[in-house]
Amino acid sequence: MPSFGGKGHTCPGPDRESFDSQPTGGKYDGAYDVLAALEVVRGLNDKQIQTLRPIQVVSWTNEKGSRFAPAMMGSGVFADALTLSAALNSQDTNNVTLADSLARIGYDGNSPCGGRPIRAYFEAHIEQGPVLETAGKTIGVVEGIQGIRWFNCTVIGKEAHAGSTPMSARHDALLGAARLIGHINDIAP
Repeated sequence: MPSFGGKGHTCPGPDRESFDSQPTGGKYDGAYDVLAALEVVRGLNDKQIQTLRPIQVVSWTNEKGSRFAPAMMGSGVFADALTLSAALNSQDTNNVTLADSLARIGYDGNSPCGGRPIRAYFEAHIEQGPVLETAGKTIGVVEGIQGIRWFNCTVIGKEAHAGSTPMSARHDALLGAARLIGHINDIAP
């Protein structure tokens, strides 16, 4: 088992997801995806189908970030976007580290995470939006996914007395932030 990243099971190509879920992700968010990948591998094995390349089913550690921040820890460590130390030292709201939590459940492996080239990547996922239902479909193929980038943004205003400073003379930071949010919403796909 890797020291961090994901609990992997190598089989005779990767499919991945995570067992963790978002607080409002639904009971199958994460779990369905891993179980579907395992079922695909079981089907290949049952039919004695040999693939051109190995398949590895991976359940990434803390992908959703529901308990420990930041999200996407396992895949982040795997891809060298996050150090192993930073991930393991992350604390939840009760000051419990991720390292302690992994040790408690026996998931603190010792083989290195990452360094394994990936040729292709497959993922099954429940839809958490209305597109399939609206179209009357039960299954679909994803053509693109969201990318996540975080930005720290500071909106600076000017302090002024509410009673004696007319609205036209104010530079309210909250109003500026609201306008920024509205603009982002206008340009979002």
